Amino acid sequence: MMASASRTTIASAAAGVALFGGAAFVSAPTTRSGNLRATMSAATPASAPVSGLEASTAMAVAGTAIAAFASRKASAANVKQQLVALTAFENELGVQAPVGFWDPAGFTADGSTENFARRRQTELKHGRISMLATMGYITPEITGKFPGYLSPSAGLKFADVPNGLAAISKVPAAGWGQILAYMAFCEVSQDQSAGTPAAAGDFGFKVLTASDPEAKKTKLAAELANGRLAMMAIIGMFFQDGLTGSAWGDWANYTASPLRAFENELGVQAPVGFWDPAGFTADGSTENFARRRQTELKHGRISMLATMGYITPEITGKFPGYLSPSAGLKFADVPNGLAAISKVPAAGWGQILAYMAFCEVSQDQSAGTPAAAGDFGFKVLTASDPEAKKTKLAAELANGRLAMMAIIGMFFQDGLTGSAWAGDFGFKVLTASDPEAKKTKLAAELANGRLAMMAIIGMFFQDGLTGSAWGDWANYTASPLRAFENELGVQAPVGFWDPAGFTADGSTENFARRRQTELKHGRISMLATMGYITPEITGKFPGYLSPSAGLKFADVPNGLAAISKVPAAGWGQILAYMAFCEVSQDQSAGTPAAAGDFGFKVLTASDPEAKKTKLAAELANGRLAMMAIIGMFFQDGLTGSAWGDWANYTASPLRAFENELGVQAPVGFWDPAGFTADGSTENFARRRQTELKHGRISMLATMGYITPEITGKFPGYLSPSAGLKFADVPNGLAAISKVPAAGWGQILAYMAFCEVSQDQSAGTPAAAGDFGFKVLTASDPEAKKTKLAAELANGRLAMMAIIGMFFQDGLTGSAWGDWANYTASPLRAFENELGVQAPVGFWDPAGFTADGSTENFARRRQTELKHGRISMLATMGYITPEITGKFPGYLSPSAGLKFADVPNGLAAISKVPAAGWGQILAYMAFCEVSQDQSAGTPAAAGDFGFKVLTASDPEAKKTKLAAELANGRLAMMAIIGMFFQDGLTGSAWGDWANYTASPLRAAREM
Repeated sequence: MMASASRTTIASAAAGVALFGGAAFVSAPTTRSGNLRATMSAATPASAPVSGLEASTAMAVAGTAIAAFASRKASAANVKQQLVALTAFENELGVQAPVGFWDPAGFTADGSTENFARRRQTELKHGRISMLATMGYITPEITGKFPGYLSPSAGLKFADVPNGLAAISKVPAAGWGQILAYMAFCEVSQDQSAGTPAAAGDFGFKVLTASDPEAKKTKLAAELANGRLAMMAIIGMFFQDGLTGSAWGDWANYTASPLRAFENELGVQAPVGFWDPAGFTADGSTENFARRRQTELKHGRISMLATMGYITPEITGKFPGYLSPSAGLKFADVPNGLAAISKVPAAGWGQILAYMAFCEVSQDQSAGTPAAAGDFGFKVLTASDPEAKKTKLAAELANGRLAMMAIIGMFFQDGLTGSAWAGDFGFKVLTASDPEAKKTKLAAELANGRLAMMAIIGMFFQDGLTGSAWGDWANYTASPLRAFENELGVQAPVGFWDPAGFTADGSTENFARRRQTELKHGRISMLATMGYITPEITGKFPGYLSPSAGLKFADVPNGLAAISKVPAAGWGQILAYMAFCEVSQDQSAGTPAAAGDFGFKVLTASDPEAKKTKLAAELANGRLAMMAIIGMFFQDGLTGSAWGDWANYTASPLRAFENELGVQAPVGFWDPAGFTADGSTENFARRRQTELKHGRISMLATMGYITPEITGKFPGYLSPSAGLKFADVPNGLAAISKVPAAGWGQILAYMAFCEVSQDQSAGTPAAAGDFGFKVLTASDPEAKKTKLAAELANGRLAMMAIIGMFFQDGLTGSAWGDWANYTASPLRAFENELGVQAPVGFWDPAGFTADGSTENFARRRQTELKHGRISMLATMGYITPEITGKFPGYLSPSAGLKFADVPNGLAAISKVPAAGWGQILAYMAFCEVSQDQSAGTPAAAGDFGFKVLTASDPEAKKTKLAAELANGRLAMMAIIGMFFQDGLTGSAWGDWANYTASPLRAAREM
């Protein structure tokens, strides 16, 4: 019971809803003029009326539809019909780029316009209710609540009504009546039968209709998109509110949440914290928690004993003598593990059960007793110091959890193999008197076991899916994979295989066209592959390829290099032959050539089955040849030959350094940065020397970090003249400030000595890293090579280690330790500032606060607040005109510029008059100079006295400002996305088909 990830899940869900919200609460695009089968919607019947009951039961209808769709057993013809039906609604409202028409649950698979219209009405109503509910959550948090009474007769003030779900308990009976009456009025006051405006969601509210059909369509599409977002948002708010008592806020304030009840209990460990994925503690019951904690402790202890019972006899051997003298049963006769169960005498089982009963009844385990918390007085698990005892019990819990996992694994492996761990079981088929033969057999067993693990997973999957680990594919009649499975090229064991989904549209025309292409590519690849292979095996033709050019066949190299030798006339012949193959045959649908039969005797036959076999073989060989020729091209381009013995590729730059020190299995010679691509041995030798020195320095530096932590520091003085003791020198980077000038001189002098005291010119021992230190050299060349190779590997590891230590030390003041102790770290300076939110906490990946300067932080915070406010206004400036329309009249009467003439988004910049820019800049200047923003003033913290962002209650003000920061950050992301899409396509959203000037369209329309 390691408890609940719900806290992190809630925060992540809320953050996801917020991020999604900033980008999606926008005006929806007009629907695309689709090019698939757009006429389907026009050919389907009119929609049917919808009732309020249907709207109220939409989720049940949806669930029933999913179940019905999932259980259908359609024939191949039905599969094709459904593929077509999916295009029936792609021109309806709500189809948005980049997803397009999306119906993962398959609600529209039946192609019924009546069902679609009914669900669309339901979706609109649910979306409208969700938008109102979402705003009902948000608005009171930002603007505050109405003054006065909600119900004067009941003495209920608006201020008394809590936000969110808790408000339900405060609604008077008459309030519920009004709500239900209004819902009924909305349902019955409009004619919602098929074809009426209300059936399409137009109830005559001016914000959602317009005289211009396109404008109305845009508004309704935007409403759909916002309603979908609101449905997601309100679900997240309900979930977090129901779980924590608030739809957002500071986790520290959720004191009433059942998730908080047990987070200070034993067993809560970093980095996971309190973790209860199964929700055992969701009821918040301390009694249930205590009972489960006792159970967990006991299970853990038993598992630790059982785990040791598996391990100890293997390591120490078994007791001498008899386990049961009366039964003649020796300890040595009892097998290890599960098999021991069969050897326990009846009296032994009695003793085991009696001891278990004694443990249960000999202690008072009622609530509040030491035993209830797992303290049975065993000295190893208790202590007089409460903290020490707590640490011991927490460690026991952790070890018990680990042991429970371990013993389950041991039981499983023991039951499966007869042993809890691997090795030589003495099976004659897997052992031998010859050590090498035994090693080979065991290695083969490992390899076979790995293969079998893959195989059994596949068998389990197929068996669970089809009822058999293999079998007759002909029985799977409902699969859409069956459409083309009888075509040529379907081969065992894979069967029909189309991972790229080329045939997903079910179009036989598209399939036939691609099949022709595949056949031709395969034939060309077979010829090209043979062109590589044949000259290598049979040799080349005698005589001249081109007598006029004096070019012999023998002069033409094999492979890609031959391209440079083909005369211009040769290319002409090649192209002419390709053109002849294309135009000399009628390849229209239904002709023999359309199926690949060009009348070549090797690929045809009078017997239809024989011809089918030949053509299928050709397809398979062509596919293989396409793979082969790609590999040959790659290897030829890389090494100068399409095959052969790697040892012969002496000219390849990849070969130059593969026998050098530092080449280790399983990677081999590895140079991802391409330092050795030039093949220069001088450059390699210079870099190798550098690598060795860096590695040695890093190993010393790493040990310099670690050793003082483990062994302590030297006694006495580091510098007697300066009165500097070794104990005064801090560990890590901070030690740099304590090194005296003379110390730096000694360090540099020693480095210079190491450089100049050895001849490191090419070919000398020192050039290869051998400075004569006995630990790194040997009289045996192989031993010396092994030592130097080990040094290289350790040096590489140390370079990685010291970089990590420097980074953590520079960031936190220590290369390791408890974060709570890093009080001097600049990362701690600002973690209690506004804007620090769960689950991320204080987050500064760019390191703006690394200097720890409060002045710089305050300045950047002001900038962030202002940028966020401007971004929120800009975001609303994009969205509002799309939804509400533009102001009537003139923006600039003198210039004759109407509001309606100003385009939305970036294009509006070109329409702003000079006087308008002046007003904008003047207002910005006014905002800057009209407030005292010096350090410590309210304005420095973002409080300009606007009532919506301040409050008399400091906590309420803090909450509002924190919410503003979060919304501002979201708006900055949103406006960047809008600017990007607008600059790229001419609109922050809309119909992709209209972006004809976009550079993104160029490649698509070629």
